[in-house]
Amino acid sequence: MPPGFRSFAIGLPLLPGAVHTGPMTRHGTETALAVGALPRPVSLAVAGAIGLGLLGATVGLVLGLLAYPPTAWFAVLEVGAPSMVLGLVVGLVAGLVARAPTGAG
Repeated sequence: MPPGFRSFAIGLPLLPGAVHTGPMTRHGTETALAVGALPRPVSLAVAGAIGLGLLGATVGLVLGLLAYPPTAWFAVLEVGAPSMVLGLVVGLVAGLVARAPTGAG
């Protein structure tokens, strides 16, 4: 890594001072380290829930704003919550498959 760069828990090199490095970053790094310390199936389940939950919430917001803007916030929950549960299940299954023994050994 070039001198002057810092690597955070998620592995992204950042220039010092280029981002806010206050308490929010420290807590975010601690959270990333805590999730990384979980067993693989649980870690993938959390990643899937967060990833699909954010994607679903974004899609819900767009659809809600197009349909009826005063109630767009509810569309975020209507689409985001089921997609979060789906991401949790898919991530858990992927983690269990990745952890499964591969041979008769």
